[in-house]
Amino acid sequence: LEQDLSDAAFTCAYRVPFPYRDQLPKVLRCAAVVKETAGVQVCDLDGNWRYDLSGSYGVNVFGYDFYKSCIEEGTALVRDLGPVLGAKGVNPGQFIQQFNAATGALNGKVVGCVVTVFNDRSFEFEIKSSPASVLIKEAAGIEKGSGEPNTKKVGKITMSQCRKIAEEKGADINSHDLDAGALIIAGTARSMGVDVVEG
Repeated sequence: LEQDLSDAAFTCAYRVPFPYRDQLPKVLRCAAVVKETAGVQVCDLDGNWRYDLSGSYGVNVFGYDFYKSCIEEGTALVRDLGPVLGAKGVNPGQFIQQFNAATGALNGKVVGCVVTVFNDRSFEFEIKSSPASVLIKEAAGIEKGSGEPNTKKVGKITMSQCRKIAEEKGADINSHDLDAGALIIAGTARSMGVDVVEG
């Protein structure tokens, strides 16, 4: 399954939760990654459960450019949608027609989509909200994040914009309320080199 889902492959290989970021050089070794998640908790390879304060992806310790290249590789894997769906027995034309009908009002906005294929080759799909990084770039008015977020800042958003993004993501963000969701979005913004200011 992981090899078919670029997101799963990425998070299984490179995810390091935010609470560990400052302790990483002292406590965690290169192989210390999350092996399991449950709600807002993550479990490392040693079996220690901790709360993941950063949301669904943690902090990418390899930097934005590495993360971006992983996304590009994942996109390249599914660029030709027909063969991917065809291999699962789904009629690509039928899927694309239904998908376009469901997303037509979004005017080309990037969104997530979960497709479930059943044994009888029928399918259903669920449209998810846009990735937080896309919404942050839109709010900050930038085209891309910083390759060196700690030293090179590329934009600025307010906490009220973070709340608005968290509200738009709704159930897709891993938080118990809107304020916690806004903090997750703020952390994602900072990891992209986008400053978060009050307002």
